[in-house]
Amino acid sequence: MKTKDIINPLIIGGFLLSLFLVPHVLAEDKKDGDKDPELFHEEKIQHLQANKLLAQINLAALAIDLDLASEALKNLEAAEKVAAELEQNAPSFKSSTTLKYGKVSYDVKGESKDYYIPLHEDSFVIRGYEPVFKYFSDPKIEETAAGLVHVEVYLDLRKVKQALTDAKKNLKNKKLGEASLALAKVSEGAIISEQVISSPVWAVHDNLALARSLLKEKNFTAARLALKSSKGELSRLEKDKVVTDKDSAIADLKKDIASLESDLSKQDPTLTERIKHKLSTWMKTVKSWV
Repeated sequence: MKTKDIINPLIIGGFLLSLFLVPHVLAEDKKDGDKDPELFHEEKIQHLQANKLLAQINLAALAIDLDLASEALKNLEAAEKVAAELEQNAPSFKSSTTLKYGKVSYDVKGESKDYYIPLHEDSFVIRGYEPVFKYFSDPKIEETAAGLVHVEVYLDLRKVKQALTDAKKNLKNKKLGEASLALAKVSEGAIISEQVISSPVWAVHDNLALARSLLKEKNFTAARLALKSSKGELSRLEKDKVVTDKDSAIADLKKDIASLESDLSKQDPTLTERIKHKLSTWMKTVKSWV
């Protein structure tokens, strides 16, 4: 687990948001039932905006790592738009959200990197990863792991806006290294702590959801790695006997996932819809085990 010291947040003419990302939506919704519906809806929108902002920043940082300056600029401009909307409507209080983060690890230019992808209702909060993901076919880039985590995040909009300004300026001056550093400060400062999903049932489900979302963006390698994570969690289910009377179903699903991993290794886009349907069916099956 990655953990940093937490500094007490102060709201001084800006916006500081605390997001506590938890394994799944259902349990959290019960707690939120007593809130004022209008206020709760507004909070949900703001949490989603904050995670869209981090998604665009992380995607820009990834594009910079891959030397895709024009793609990175598009993402930075999208991030600035979200930041402006969020600043206009930001609350002056802390609250919680149920979003989860996908984590994709890769080696590029001799350095190991972690890339975070916020999800909402089992899908990425933004689209548009495909133009960047397709460059992962470059032999100089190796994807090493993919899985779902939940993360505690503090987001200071004042610092974010300044980092976006600095990154754009450096990109336009073709200083990709400096632009990358500006965005890295945002991500490193925002992510306070990270934990793997403690429930193996939800870990299987959520990693299947991550694989499906990665497949939608045609990142076959990362989707296969997410399936590998799901298979590992199924083994944990078998070993710890977390669910009863499901031994044969778990064994069958492990075999099916192994077969699908083989299909994904072919990187055949004609198989995408069929595989997505399979993943959705498996997600429903696993969810019934809760």
